[in-house]
Amino acid sequence: MFHVKPTSPPIPVDVYQHLITICGELVSKNKVIKLDRLFNIARKEMQVDSSAIVKAIKQLEDDLVIKADSKLLRSELLANPTRKELYSIIARNPGISFNQIRSQLGKGTKLLLWHVQVLSDFGCIHACTFESNAKAYFTRHVDEAGWGRDGLRMFQLYQNPTVKLVLDVLSDGESHAVKQIEARIGISRQLAEYYLKKLQEMRVVDATGEGTRHYFMVELQRRLFLRCKEYIIA
Repeated sequence: MFHVKPTSPPIPVDVYQHLITICGELVSKNKVIKLDRLFNIARKEMQVDSSAIVKAIKQLEDDLVIKADSKLLRSELLANPTRKELYSIIARNPGISFNQIRSQLGKGTKLLLWHVQVLSDFGCIHACTFESNAKAYFTRHVDEAGWGRDGLRMFQLYQNPTVKLVLDVLSDGESHAVKQIEARIGISRQLAEYYLKKLQEMRVVDATGEGTRHYFMVELQRRLFLRCKEYIIA
């Protein structure tokens, strides 16, 4: 479950926590969290100033603990087995695409899109779009602030099995001819050249030499790749 705590709210913590308890009771009864209903219940149950309740409700919304007019509470999102598995897949495979998620889960597109939207609405996951225009999904623990946009893109590249193999070869810091790369990972020259060209356009790899070109990873990208690989393996 997602741990919920106030982010230094300008209201008493006990008010904040009691509101969460009230929301939990509403959700357990399959009732929609209406903000006016939440306010009225809190006024009856707590001997505090009304303004403190209003501020606490606003803080709950800002912290994405609750969503108005929803029957869900962030702390209970993973009680749903499909949603839990979906979140786990994204956590294990940062940068994964929707099609890859659907393939692993074997669920219908419409159902999965709804669960993805729910997790996104509560700030549990987020998506980034790169050169391919396909969305790459991440949990809230892997974000641009911590990894930079290049880091998030590297996670997406890692999710392509062939690209991962190519980058594995180049991550040794040495330069390699195309024939060496294709021999190492067992793909055709045409496919190797295709991915190397794409990676060069992204400035992830570069090449030296005339005639027989030798490819190597740009050092910053190489360090990012190794960091992403270590994170995923761990």
